[in-house]
Amino acid sequence: TQSRENRMISLLLAMMTEPAMATTWKHSVTKDEVANTQREVVVGANSGYDQVVILRCETSGGMDIFISVGGYHNTGTTNVAFRFDTMEAPITMPWGMGTDGKLVFLPTEMHPSFIDLLKNESKLYVGVSDYQGSQTTAAFSLNGSTSAINKLSCLQE
Repeated sequence: TQSRENRMISLLLAMMTEPAMATTWKHSVTKDEVANTQREVVVGANSGYDQVVILRCETSGGMDIFISVGGYHNTGTTNVAFRFDTMEAPITMPWGMGTDGKLVFLPTEMHPSFIDLLKNESKLYVGVSDYQGSQTTAAFSLNGSTSAINKLSCLQE
């Protein structure tokens, strides 16, 4: 509903002056010897790992970008508002939900611009509506994200 989107935008705008938490950015590759596959990810995690940004290369060559801000949200889709530090207003749009109701998946068509912003901005603010319409927010420092993201093989040309 419109009022829920307005609350989300208001919360994100209020976060403009809040510092992003210390976020650790790491690139990793794990290999499944039995299946002869590997999983390559970049994880940007705030302390406690309940707030994360994950970029995951798929074996098929595709990619997923998803975020957890903590808590249970729902299944299906939910509105997510996000803003990088140089943006004046947040972008609010529906993101897909993970099957566990805790992860939100960025629409594929947004991947290129979102990745560029992750690499070139200094903070990311995210607000996700939960199943009751309440807002859960997170702030991420993007310091170190560029180095980790540049290692992803699925982004190499």
